[in-house]
Amino acid sequence: MRHTALALLILACNAQAAPRCDAVSVEYSAPRLVPLAGHVSVKRLAARPERELDDSDPEYKPRSPHDTAAFHRLVTIDSTKEGVPRVNTIEIYTLQGPKRAWRLDFAELAQNVEVQWLNEDLLFLRAWWGRIVSTELLFEVSSGRFLYAKEANYGLMIQPCEELQAK
Repeated sequence: MRHTALALLILACNAQAAPRCDAVSVEYSAPRLVPLAGHVSVKRLAARPERELDDSDPEYKPRSPHDTAAFHRLVTIDSTKEGVPRVNTIEIYTLQGPKRAWRLDFAELAQNVEVQWLNEDLLFLRAWWGRIVSTELLFEVSSGRFLYAKEANYGLMIQPCEELQAK
């Protein structure tokens, strides 16, 4: 009995306290849990697409703010079916000025990639690989490269935390 009580006391002393709820945050780092190689690829297209595809989602904004560029999704995840490939294919292209077109392929996704125009040349993309880890990307249409790629880990935000006591 004494040994059990002593063991419990030692475990309680060594146990880490839960972080304060106001101190948890998203951890950003270079993509390491899900490396971009093998999961994301960028290919230059020989020509711009002939037509723009529509999407039934009212939040879908395929054109840049001043209509000089656009994107459309060629392949999305069909979440109603089991065992289907978890991939997205997105084409990004200019509508005015120099003719540029790119194809972005994403593999092993948990859900469809979030896409949002920031300006005429920059597109923000968020690829979720699971419920806790995503990769946030900033794609530059004029160069066809990612200017920013960070892995966002939300693991600390789903852990139990210690509420502050009002005094």
